[in-house]
Amino acid sequence: MLSRWNRLLVQKDGQISLLRLFVPLLLFRVLNALLIRTFFNPDEYWQSLEVAHHAVFGYGSLTWEWEEELRGFLHPFLFAVPLQILRWFGCATPFLKILLPKLVQAAVAALTDLYVFALARLLHSQPQALYALLCHLCLWFNSYCLVRTFSNSLESCLVVMALFFLWRARLGMGGSRTGNVSLNDQRCGWALAALSIAVRPTAALVWVAVGLHFVLTTQRPFRSLFCDVLPVGLAVTLVVSLLLDRLYYGRFTVVLWNFIRFNVVGSGGSFYGTHRWHWYLSNALPQILGPLLPLTIVGVYRSDHELSRLLILTVLWPTVVYSVFAHKELRFLLPCVPVLMIACGSALHYVCVQWPRLRGHSEGQGSAVVRIRHHSVKQGRQKDRGPTSSRSTFHRAVLSLVVLQLVLNAPLALYFGVYHQRGVIDAIDWVRVHTDPALHSVFFFMPCHSTPLYSHVGRPIPMKFLECRPPLPGRIHYDEADHFFDDPVAFIEHAPFTATHLVMFEPTAQTLAALLSARGYSEIVRFWHTWTPTDHRHGDVVIFVKE
Repeated sequence: MLSRWNRLLVQKDGQISLLRLFVPLLLFRVLNALLIRTFFNPDEYWQSLEVAHHAVFGYGSLTWEWEEELRGFLHPFLFAVPLQILRWFGCATPFLKILLPKLVQAAVAALTDLYVFALARLLHSQPQALYALLCHLCLWFNSYCLVRTFSNSLESCLVVMALFFLWRARLGMGGSRTGNVSLNDQRCGWALAALSIAVRPTAALVWVAVGLHFVLTTQRPFRSLFCDVLPVGLAVTLVVSLLLDRLYYGRFTVVLWNFIRFNVVGSGGSFYGTHRWHWYLSNALPQILGPLLPLTIVGVYRSDHELSRLLILTVLWPTVVYSVFAHKELRFLLPCVPVLMIACGSALHYVCVQWPRLRGHSEGQGSAVVRIRHHSVKQGRQKDRGPTSSRSTFHRAVLSLVVLQLVLNAPLALYFGVYHQRGVIDAIDWVRVHTDPALHSVFFFMPCHSTPLYSHVGRPIPMKFLECRPPLPGRIHYDEADHFFDDPVAFIEHAPFTATHLVMFEPTAQTLAALLSARGYSEIVRFWHTWTPTDHRHGDVVIFVKE
């Protein structure tokens, strides 16, 4: 089976074709995206799909960030294009409105996988690149998060693509250390870097460090800065970001500055939760890497000069700076994962290929193992000799890693992707498929943005949820969600509503059972949500209907 894949993917020169490799990666990520049935974070819907749906179909609900012009339209535009095509052809059914964004995001995830392989091959060798790709595919967090419509997922893709072109320019064509710089590669890399900043302004942290590194290590630093880095970056950012935002908002606005002013200068992000300064290192990275943490640590320890530079510029530096900010989330570190998986793949290659080879030599030559170890470290970036033996050891490693995936990573990916916090998705699917005329309107008495809305329901029925706006300058702050959960009974007694259907979590339903019954509501269906409670999102999701 694997030999058949080798014949399909490998070119005459022995190199794996990136275009051919993309096909199986895309198929894998499409299956991955279609299996996701759970809720992770509101931004998966409310900063992408809901915005794209509102822009194309003219109805829906937007969060306060879009009213304050804190978000750029570049990321939602990725999903607005296929939705607009559906509208033009008159086939914008709710099913296709959900399916097409999943396919687009699967393509983004597959591109990320592809360029992890390409960058690893550029830094090391093709065999090591295959191990890096395996690690990236097997990591549970990628299966859980990379195929979701987060801006962080697109940022991760653009970052690893930009790093590939920039490092190919740095090392010269073909990865040789000749010092020759490919101008086209460099400009392409900076253009992709600028796009990543337009998608997520915090990506600027990575590119400031990488840009300074490039400027300081080139023979003509000022020419590199003023002829390549700044012109390409500013041109892409201004043309793409400003024009798309002008198209969406109806006027010119600098979203990057608005974002920095609110989240960094004003610390507005802390309204949505805070963590200790060490949380990324002590909590987030171990959670993300999961079973692959030991191999990643070995890979970081054994990294060569070029990989060490990448780890410092794209992993260590951003993590340290992110740790300063009070608001922290797991997905913020998603762009760090590709380089970490390259280190992990390097360690796996050493364990599966180099270490057994060294053991074999040591048995035959005794003390010569010391010299071989030294030679292995010094020549670690050279391509492995003996393609037949390397292929067989790679096949054994594939089998071992698949077993590891099934035993450790696969259950994590399946649980979090298919079961954990799925009740809210099942509830909104129920609303979508029930086209009963009696379903006039829906009120979600849940933490704000607990479900997607119109991007999944696909028809303009009135739907309302509890608002949770942060304190904004010059405005009276009122958090409707906090007010409700402080005293649900008092809130319902004083808040008139005429919704035919109510959606809430089980603890809230138990608290309001008598009051809802007195108002003529009865339970019609409930959905299991999770075994692990999180804030107010626990227990079954219960739907009430007005009799």
